[in-house]
Amino acid sequence: MNLYKITFTHMGPKDRKDGIETYLVAESDEQVAEWIDKNHCYGRWFEVDEDADEPALVFTLGEDDAEIKRWTDAGFKTEPFTYDWASRFEYVRIVCTLKQRIVFERGDYWDEEACSDAYYGAIQWGWEKVATETPGDRLTGWFHSLIEAGIAIDIRVAS
Repeated sequence: MNLYKITFTHMGPKDRKDGIETYLVAESDEQVAEWIDKNHCYGRWFEVDEDADEPALVFTLGEDDAEIKRWTDAGFKTEPFTYDWASRFEYVRIVCTLKQRIVFERGDYWDEEACSDAYYGAIQWGWEKVATETPGDRLTGWFHSLIEAGIAIDIRVAS
């Protein structure tokens, strides 16, 4: 089991608020993403849109080499890609689903489009691994001790 800190950023036309929503005990990043999707995003992250284009990320060779390496090191496939034939830049497309990207990036903080037209505000979600339980460790009991001591107010278990 792992302990994750669930974070959020609420952005509106005149303000911004960053915070911690809760702490979550879960087995993996994918389980955390599913918990956030179910409890805060109303299924928006992982809904299937049959009319959508094939999901992919596009990076410019030379400018985004570090980002390309980060994705390829994680095992994602790349392929050459061209926006337009007149462009002098070479592009690389990384093929992944939205779910894979959210899990890999640990949230949707990268999605600038989600907040571009947010008159009443928009919320982006993310997470960070705080602690990992090792065999023989009593980490779950430790979480409950934090709650009893008043240090942690809310730790939830993903199901």
